[in-house]
Amino acid sequence: MHEHRPANMVDDEKAMRARQAKLQDRGEPSTGTSGAMTFVRLIALAVLTFFCFAMGTIPASERNGIAELFGPLFFAAAPALYFLPTIEGALRKQPNQMSIAILNIFLGWTLVGWVAAMAWACKSQALVPAPITAAVAPVYLANEIDKLASLRERGLLTDAEFAQQKAKLMA
Repeated sequence: MHEHRPANMVDDEKAMRARQAKLQDRGEPSTGTSGAMTFVRLIALAVLTFFCFAMGTIPASERNGIAELFGPLFFAAAPALYFLPTIEGALRKQPNQMSIAILNIFLGWTLVGWVAAMAWACKSQALVPAPITAAVAPVYLANEIDKLASLRERGLLTDAEFAQQKAKLMA
């Protein structure tokens, strides 16, 4: 049958939908991150990774303080760049974060796999309207009980059968 949800749960869902609609009307994403910020993170990590790599390739005898600082940082920047699709999926609260992470881990080393994981992580989530059962359930229940009462009045159901069927509906 139909599930019955408490009124406060229905109110919470209505408030969430209203907030998301307001954010979309203002042109803001409802997930807390935007495409522009994703692009900024991508460019910043790419530049940092390549800079750190370049600093790390300087021979030890010619390194200055900047090279000493940024060279080893490559080992933090490169994995961050590699796992950026997984990070974006988590920031955007994607429902399929684990699938994005698996694609990123196993196929991210190919440019196609990394781009596919990034596109999947950045894909906007469509708002699926929740079924409106709180208002429908009482009407449906009342109609079903009326049908059972009609069957009992015509003698097609005994009082025990009526009570049993009514109990099933109320559960």
